[in-house]
Amino acid sequence: MKFSNPLELKLCITNYAVKNGYDLWYEKTNHERLLVKCCKGKTNKQGKGCPFRLWATCMSNEKSFQIKSLNDMHNCSRVFKFGSIVTYKWIAKHFMNYILQKPKMSIRKLKAKANKKFNLIASVGQCRHARKYAFQEIEGTLKEHYAKTWSYGEEIRMTNPGSTVKMDVDVMLDGTTYFSKF
Repeated sequence: MKFSNPLELKLCITNYAVKNGYDLWYEKTNHERLLVKCCKGKTNKQGKGCPFRLWATCMSNEKSFQIKSLNDMHNCSRVFKFGSIVTYKWIAKHFMNYILQKPKMSIRKLKAKANKKFNLIASVGQCRHARKYAFQEIEGTLKEHYAKTWSYGEEIRMTNPGSTVKMDVDVMLDGTTYFSKF
């Protein structure tokens, strides 16, 4: 399987771990290689650890990140605390629309929603950071869109000859301009 970068693969691995309840962890990770194992340091009654192992590397001849070897057998039980594999960014990406619809939602409600939807134990800190990250992502995309309003106006003038486009902006005391109306 091919991926454009290690982050894309990590997202898939995290989704897999949460869906199935596996305690995966990254033994080696950087922009060129990724080694994922299960049940860090834990052994079963026979003294053996979980045999799951995923090895992926960057391909030098083509610009892709590929899984080289995969042993997808597990002999471990389900976990509900995922440690470092479930991050606040992962939670924020899954609840971005929900946070956008209900921006005044409490962190505890977000925690309860994440716990119920994914059957995991998310911390209050993770949910706090996830909410903050989601707001930063939303605000960043809004700033990018508002920065393009002049281009939008010019495009309307070019595609609709004879039309009038008026844009109103508010100029602040520090010299920054903010879009008001179109």
